[in-house]
Amino acid sequence: MSKETNEEIISILCDTIGDASMCWRETPLGVFDSERASDLVDETAEQIKKVYRKELLEELLERIEDECGVKATPQGLVNLAHVKDIAKSMVIGEG
Repeated sequence: MSKETNEEIISILCDTIGDASMCWRETPLGVFDSERASDLVDETAEQIKKVYRKELLEELLERIEDECGVKATPQGLVNLAHVKDIAKSMVIGEG
């Protein structure tokens, strides 16, 4: 995830949590805990990043299976890397 995307997500979360804090029929008394709100934004952003990374990884593994004909398991990926190394050595050896 790019730095700009990360900052945009955090900005959206800050705005949303700020807006949600004002969704009272009667405004509560006391002090708004901005530090806790900031922590909630950071925690939520991390959860979003994990989901995003998982989606990207699943998409990559699916693409490897489709384009390379290799099952995207740890052993399949090792085999794919091994085949790539063999192919490289064959090309280099012929040159």
